[in-house]
Amino acid sequence: HTNDSVSAIPRLIDMKIKDYMVASGVSAITAQRLVRKICPFCKEEKMITGKDLLGFGFDEEQVKKFTKIESIEDQIKIYYGKGCEHCKGTGYLGRTVIAELLKIDHEIADLIVKGSTPLSIMEKAKQKGMWTLKEDGLIKVIKGITTPEEVKRVTG
Repeated sequence: HTNDSVSAIPRLIDMKIKDYMVASGVSAITAQRLVRKICPFCKEEKMITGKDLLGFGFDEEQVKKFTKIESIEDQIKIYYGKGCEHCKGTGYLGRTVIAELLKIDHEIADLIVKGSTPLSIMEKAKQKGMWTLKEDGLIKVIKGITTPEEVKRVTG
């Protein structure tokens, strides 16, 4: 078990799997967490600023990128469940997944073989379009599927 997909690489190497075997034998690594979904029976919208999302562990770059706001002070519509008989007052009903997928292409494989740090592998993967668990969670917050508190709870 690891906290994200990239951390599985050093974990496999710690398990005495050669780096070149990981690089050539693994095509993708996924990480996932379950988050509670907002109850559709008591769902209410709330306006917050992009700055408010920073308190939930999202960084300014993520907030601007995924909410499409220009300034961190701009308003964003998110949703909460106020609690009802359907959700037993919790505001949540059901669960869904947030996930990230690390594709091991030639560039990522080269970084693995060179012994690059998980951080440098993650940076390269993000340059190539990978979304992190937290970013997938932010997308689900913006879509009204879950709350920022829930994403913070499962991603730390």
